[in-house]
Amino acid sequence: MRKQIFALLLSGALLAGTADSALAAGPGETEIILSDSGVTVDGAPAPTQPGGAVYVGGEIIYYHDGAGSAYGEGTQEEQHSAAQAGAHTVVTIARPGTYRLSGVLSQGQIFVDLGDTAKTDPEAVVTLILDGVDITCTVAPAVFFYQVYECDQDWTAYDSGESGDYTPTGTVDTSAAGANVLLAAGSTNTVTGSHVARIYKEGTTKKLHKYDGAFYSRMRQSTPSNPTLPKNTDGTKRPPVLCGPGAVAE
Repeated sequence: MRKQIFALLLSGALLAGTADSALAAGPGETEIILSDSGVTVDGAPAPTQPGGAVYVGGEIIYYHDGAGSAYGEGTQEEQHSAAQAGAHTVVTIARPGTYRLSGVLSQGQIFVDLGDTAKTDPEAVVTLILDGVDITCTVAPAVFFYQVYECDQDWTAYDSGESGDYTPTGTVDTSAAGANVLLAAGSTNTVTGSHVARIYKEGTTKKLHKYDGAFYSRMRQSTPSNPTLPKNTDGTKRPPVLCGPGAVAE
């Protein structure tokens, strides 16, 4: 399988669902300015330890090299060294809220993780306002909603084994989604991410991780271009995640 690189170019001038552009965050927003020389949050250097709403750190999920066939299905070219992964700056968002992002990360990732209970908590909602970002991640998706509220609670119950029945309806309303993306008016945003090949749950061949796209959300995501996502007809897998207009694979 070829290594997959996904590039996403989003312009606030072209898509509906935009937010006002601003040099600083508006009321109720947290401002994150990205830079290879240091990330700031509301004008101060971002913390390097968990405990607040935003911090720089945390492990990036990627396909480890030299792990063997029991680890997963990644080819040689889909594997990455610890040095490659460690060169990335991971900006972790750990609390609900609205975050306005701008700036450049030439090797980095925005990782949204509100904790293990987030998928059933309707308050576990994060909105990202992209206001002129250029983010590149060479080992994984560059913007990754990992744990937020899952607005399709029927699916959550089925997926967790609490319900033995799940009937897809063709579409799902994502107006209450935990993962939301807005584009600042007049902004141009470039997000380039990489494919993570299938990684097994330990001792099995069941999927633990497998991610595609510049943007990726494990829960359903609302974006300006398509607030309603299609469901798989058989109900056995979650619906495909919208990568957005301009997504390409090489």
